[in-house]
Amino acid sequence: MQLYNDFTSDTDLHECNLAILHCSGYRNDDLVEKLWISIMEQARNYEALAAKMTDLALRFYPSDVVFPLRMFIPPQKKKLFVHLLTRKRRNHLPIFGALQLAGQGPEQFCQLDD
Repeated sequence: MQLYNDFTSDTDLHECNLAILHCSGYRNDDLVEKLWISIMEQARNYEALAAKMTDLALRFYPSDVVFPLRMFIPPQKKKLFVHLLTRKRRNHLPIFGALQLAGQGPEQFCQLDD
């Protein structure tokens, strides 16, 4: 955490911050959520967001520390996501394509707690 505090905490290097948290294994759900919100806000459009999420999924998934599925798919929305998956409408949400390219299938979404 010292590296994070000394060099990147006050910067817009959100991906670097995720990498530091990932390497250290330091768990701070509030910080990770803020970093992801910043990353999503910086995306110019849907395609840019999908590309960014895919890149980060390839680097960080299945790390629950920096790539928490529950943040992207809240348990109370699980039924909607499962419905979209069964209807083959994965392209509507960047997280589906990102995880698919990272080698994960729909079963990951179905395993989320209710």
